[in-house]
Amino acid sequence: MERAARTHAKSAGLPFAPDSAAKRAEGSARLRPETVRKLLPIFEELEDLRAGTIR
Repeated sequence: MERAARTHAKSAGLPFAPDSAAKRAEGSARLRPETVRKLLPIFEELEDLRAGTIR
């Protein structure tokens, strides 16, 4: 199992190289503005409900 984990799952001849941090960083920079635009109003509404205030 350890030996299998050392190879790339989709290209068996290549060694495994972790790339999740780079992909996460790329996605974050690209998606952050859209995410904020869509989710901030929802988050603010939930915070108002939690605090017992209404905007």
